Amino acid sequence: MKETLELLDRRWIVKRRDPDLYFRVKDKLEELRFFFQEKCGYQIIANPLLIKLEKIPGRSESWMGIQAFEEDRDYLFLILVLMFLEDQESEAQFILSQLTEFIENNYPKPEDLEWTVFSHRRSLIRVMRFCVEEGMILVTDGDESGFSQSESSREVLYENTGISRYFMRRFHFELGGAHSVRDLEEQEWQAQERDRGLVRRHRVYRKLILSPVVYQDGPDDADYLYIKNQRGLIENDVEKYLDMDLYLHRNGALLTPREGVLIHDRFPDRSNITEIVLQLCGLIREEMARQEWKRQDSDRVLLSGNNWYSMIEELRQRYSHGWSKRYRQQITTRQLVEEINRVMTDYGMMEIHPMTGEVALLPMAGRMLGRYPEEYKPKQSLNEESEAEEGEEDQDGTMEDQ
Repeated sequence: MKETLELLDRRWIVKRRDPDLYFRVKDKLEELRFFFQEKCGYQIIANPLLIKLEKIPGRSESWMGIQAFEEDRDYLFLILVLMFLEDQESEAQFILSQLTEFIENNYPKPEDLEWTVFSHRRSLIRVMRFCVEEGMILVTDGDESGFSQSESSREVLYENTGISRYFMRRFHFELGGAHSVRDLEEQEWQAQERDRGLVRRHRVYRKLILSPVVYQDGPDDADYLYIKNQRGLIENDVEKYLDMDLYLHRNGALLTPREGVLIHDRFPDRSNITEIVLQLCGLIREEMARQEWKRQDSDRVLLSGNNWYSMIEELRQRYSHGWSKRYRQQITTRQLVEEINRVMTDYGMMEIHPMTGEVALLPMAGRMLGRYPEEYKPKQSLNEESEAEEGEEDQDGTMEDQ
């Protein structure tokens, strides 16, 4: 059902921006509410402004943050912007200087905020652009980019759309006792007995729907046992409502979309870095067969940071002739390692020990690979190479997924 995926793929569906989709989803609200409430414990907010699925992860992961944000300060500014908008009427207009004054007066440590500091201004600009992209405010006149150059050049006229009040999730418990994300997860289930009945079903469906892969956490992992025991029921649900298939392996379970089903954050996407990761997965499989790396009981393979770096150097030597100019010439191997680590961590292919830098390759890294077709050869023509390099992510070689 396309409407189910639209609700999962978007933060919300704003009537003003996409009226056709808004009414399409509204027509199927009863069926959608049944699935999300019964299987996931999710609520759907529907009003004349928007339709929003309140998505709560079964387990929080690093990639679930706001990708456009770069610093902790960005999130603090976002909270203050939401507080400011809460006091504004829908369609009310305000200027940037009003907002910066509000932030100054409500910042937890005013002595740490200084608009003459470039990074502080850039942080606020990232937040404002995010709010515009999400439809919480409209730019009526001006351009906030001037604020990045000078604290005095900051007059931009905005309009409050009124949907910012639906951005934050409503908690049914006090947040004062939570000091970490894990505390929030614990309190999410504390009102009910854990790992039993309804709670376990909600948590399992949330993990499967929102996470790239669900790994078994030891032989007594109750959530994974539920997936095994209820496999047929889960398969029917994801086929009917999500148009996906459930793949269940010894130590991992995941949902994969069927042909023609488009998901925003999918792997591989059209970027060169995901093709590079596929090539790396192929190299990992070769090394596994050749070196007989020792697997843990969970099918994880541990490598030192130096061994991991050496493997990516080998990857670059073997395949970089088909990469885009950025990855072929413009970044160092260390930068490439950082990008690969980010992608593979986000998609559940590896973990990095925060203290030792040791790399744990997870089963998903061995479930796929990519390679150039046999007939592919590097471009020899300077004109062809020049044309390819004009694109931001030119793809000299097209991958074959296995």
